[in-house]
Amino acid sequence: KQKTAYEIYQCDWSSDVCSSDLNLYPRQYEIELKKITARKYSDPQSAILQLKALSENSPNTPDSLKGRTFVEIGLCYAILNRTDSAILMTRKALPLMPPDLSKIQLYRNLGSLYQLQNDRQNAYSGFREALKIASDLKDTVLQAMVYGEIAGLFTTEYKYDSAALLIGQALSLAQLKSLKYEKTGLGLLAKSAELYMAMGEQGRDRKSTRLNSSHTDISR
Repeated sequence: KQKTAYEIYQCDWSSDVCSSDLNLYPRQYEIELKKITARKYSDPQSAILQLKALSENSPNTPDSLKGRTFVEIGLCYAILNRTDSAILMTRKALPLMPPDLSKIQLYRNLGSLYQLQNDRQNAYSGFREALKIASDLKDTVLQAMVYGEIAGLFTTEYKYDSAALLIGQALSLAQLKSLKYEKTGLGLLAKSAELYMAMGEQGRDRKSTRLNSSHTDISR
C-alpha cells in the first residue's frame, strides 16, 4: 500500500507561511512545501490556504517549485471532491513542469479527473498526452499502464473490443522488455483483456440475436 504524504512526512506545523514578508530561497521553499503537504489529507482546506500564501509571497521561486505547489493545491481540491478546481490547478501546473515522469503523472491525473466528470473527450486527451511523453522517454512501463487507462475509458463507451486491443498492445510492450507482471500491474490488465474480449463477444451475440428477431418479425 502506498504511503500518504502525511505518513511520509511527520513535520512540524509551526511555521507561519502567511507572513507578508515571506520570500524564501528555493531550499527553504521546498522545506515549507513539504511541511504543508504533510497535512493535506488531514486538513486539505487549510493546506490550500497555506500553499497559496507560500506561492504568492515568494515571487522569485523557480517554475518547477511553483508547478509542484499548484500540483499539491490540485490534489487538495481532489481530496475535497472539487474536481473543477483540481483540473484548473493541474492545468496551471503543466506549463511549469519539465517533460519528465512527473509531467506524465500530471496528464494521467488530468485524464482521471475528467473521467470522473464523464468528460471522455478531455479524459482521452489527457491520457494521450501522457502516452506521448512516455513514448518520447521510452518508458515502457508507463506506456503500458496508460494504454490500460485508455482501455478503461473505452469500456465506459462499451467499446470492449477496442479496450482489449489496447491492453494487447500494453502486454506486447511488457513482453518486449521482459517486464514482470507483479511489478507493473499488467497481470490485472491481462485478466481485463480476457474479460473485455468476452464482453465484446457477448455484445455481438446480443446484436445478432436482435437482428435475427427483427428479420423473423418481418417475415411474419
